[in-house]
Amino acid sequence: MAKQIIDLSPFFSLTEERSELLLRTADVNTIRQHKEYKTYNPRYSHLNFEIDEDGLISSVNKKSLVARIDDRLKSQGLSNPNSNDSKIRRKIGAVIMFSGSKDRIQEMAFGSERRYFSPRGCCPEKIDTCNFKEWAIQLRDFLCKRYGKKNLVAIIAHLDIARPEVIAIVLAVGDGKYISYNQIFAGHDGLEYRQRDIDLWDELHRQVNVKWGMERGERHSVSHGHFYKATTAYVEMLQKMRDRLDEDIRNKTKELNKLNEELVTSDRRVKGLSTMLKNLETRKDEIENEISTQETQTQENDSLEKIAKQKEDLINELNGVLDKIRERQKQLVTARQQLQDVADQRAAAQKAIKTLKKPNSFQAKKLHEITLKKMVKTIWGELLCHGKQLYSNVISLGDDWNNIVRTERYRAPIEESDIELLIDNGHLLVDIATNIYVGDLGTANELAEENGLRPTTLERDQYFDNGDFMEKCFFEALEMVKGKNKEE
Repeated sequence: MAKQIIDLSPFFSLTEERSELLLRTADVNTIRQHKEYKTYNPRYSHLNFEIDEDGLISSVNKKSLVARIDDRLKSQGLSNPNSNDSKIRRKIGAVIMFSGSKDRIQEMAFGSERRYFSPRGCCPEKIDTCNFKEWAIQLRDFLCKRYGKKNLVAIIAHLDIARPEVIAIVLAVGDGKYISYNQIFAGHDGLEYRQRDIDLWDELHRQVNVKWGMERGERHSVSHGHFYKATTAYVEMLQKMRDRLDEDIRNKTKELNKLNEELVTSDRRVKGLSTMLKNLETRKDEIENEISTQETQTQENDSLEKIAKQKEDLINELNGVLDKIRERQKQLVTARQQLQDVADQRAAAQKAIKTLKKPNSFQAKKLHEITLKKMVKTIWGELLCHGKQLYSNVISLGDDWNNIVRTERYRAPIEESDIELLIDNGHLLVDIATNIYVGDLGTANELAEENGLRPTTLERDQYFDNGDFMEKCFFEALEMVKGKNKEE
């Protein structure tokens, strides 16, 4: 099966050595010292070509790529930020290599003469490279749409190696005419970078390579079967949202604890002011009673002047008490309002925490559903790869199970007797395994209970993992189904 090949590597400043290597202006031995050019054959170098700014095929321009990058930056009013003595280095662009499976890419480059290529062999006199040139032009159009024509410094095709390739030098000049590698290539974090990388593979395959008989390729980050990075990215995004949810709950809990303390303080203040006001009211009543008593009783032994002085003192004290009562009443109104505000904030915080803790009601619900759908679509291809066939293929295998190619790593655990289980319970197994993988044991056990299966307690030590843990999830679900069959 022919597959596309892409390699994107960022650069800070392209060196003259790298420029000479890509332009083939270096000597033969220097070129062959590089591991990617071990099969370099200088007799085929005349077939190399470049696509100019107008999208036309031309011979390779020998002008240094370093100078071309500087000229392109200057034309946009910029300069290379890494050319000075600054200790901080910035990525200013990327070198992107496009190729494909050896047989298919040689067929496109050399036609029927591909069988004659060898590192030391002679180049046939007539070679039809029309298909490869057309493919290269389509790649150039694809790059213009994706990164902008202004960012394309050079597009060079190498047909002097066993696996012909197209090399694109692309700058990272973003909106507003400033250099931003993250804006053009990487995104704001690792998750977005992975998603952009996957989109690059998907879009290139759909827009260009599918027309040339090349498959997209396996969605593995490494050859030994790590999970499809888009799925992993969704799971990581889900976990990030869950972490954010946990952080929100912790913050709301801290806020609630603080409000509880403020509520206690406010309540004490209200009670204190109420007690003070009650005491002042009592004292007011006592003073008024004394004044009333003084006016009605005969003061035989006291002079009128003394009686007047005592009454004046009582009235002054009463006025002072009345002022304090009015002040305390105002303070009490304010304190009660503060108490009510704190109580309302506390109730709101309690409601928010309850809402956040409510199952399937937090902001990650939608992403959780997307993750499950994505996992269900890819689980058979990713989980059952290398020795455990796709579910759709299992149905058609029948008694031919032993003819499945199994690698040593994935040998055994699925036996011939499990084929019927896979056919009858395939979707249930996928659903349970997927929910275990994304950490939703609640939903996994709900499915298990609905179908009469034992519950699971399988959890990973670290949330993000690869095919190893997914394999455990699948076999855990398989054992759950087996257990039901044994009981029956």
